[in-house]
Amino acid sequence: MLSLQLLSGFIPAGALTVSAARFAIGDIVGVIASMPLIWVLASHPGRSMLARVLRNWELALGCWHLVDCTLRGCLAHLSSKIASAALSGSENR
Repeated sequence: MLSLQLLSGFIPAGALTVSAARFAIGDIVGVIASMPLIWVLASHPGRSMLARVLRNWELALGCWHLVDCTLRGCLAHLSSKIASAALSGSENR
């Protein structure tokens, strides 16, 4: 995907490293975020517990809000670290 974006001109040649790092971090965050749900769904007791939680809309909404805030906070922190690293790297050149 990155090579196609590079060839089409969406990503400047100098930004390939930063784009690859963001792509990799996005994949890692996606795996980390989805693995607990997959582990819960892999067992019958976990599926039963999830069904009980989802029946209570207030609890389900609270869980969704907690996950949403956590992921947004992690992604904001990671993206600021990547941006500051990219900016400090370009200033040293």
